[in-house]
Order: sequence, then C-alpha cells, then structure tokens
Amino acid sequence: MIDGLKEPVEAGASSSKVIGLKQVILFADFFLFIGLYKLIGFIGAAFVFTFLFMLFFDDKITAVVKKLIISAIITGFVYILYALIFGVRFN
Repeated sequence: MIDGLKEPVEAGASSSKVIGLKQVILFADFFLFIGLYKLIGFIGAAFVFTFLFMLFFDDKITAVVKKLIISAIITGFVYILYALIFGVRFN
C-alpha cells in the first residue's frame, strides 16, 4: 500500500500489540452501557456512556456541567434519530 502512512518499526520490536489502559477503559465503558441499558433503559445508559466517553477523551477534568449538558443534548438527538426517524422501539 502506501509506505508513507506506515509507522517506522524499531529494531527488535515485536509485531504483537500490547493492550493499553485506554483500550481497557473504553471496553469497560461499552460493557457498562450494556449493563445499564438492561437496568435503566436506553436514555440513561446512553447519557452515562456519552458523559464517560467525553471525560475519557478530555485532557483536563473541568467544565463538568458543560459536559453533562452536552451529554444530554447528544442523548436526546440520538434518541430522536432512532425512535422517530428509524422507528426503533426501546422496550
């Protein structure tokens, strides 16, 4: 393919990838979403998932109220998109 897009490989580096802490946290966030979906439904689980996702990818933990509001907006938008436009029923 395109050789310019490949990262250089250091001498003696193994070809296997090591799973880092970020991947484990994201994996746990997905399982939390699935578990919460069964307990509190789509809206609550999606809100928690979105909020944790935003906290995870932000370098500094500030403006928590702003993140809560943005999480609520995203959750509402996704719910409207799925329920009204695609006709998905969240039972």
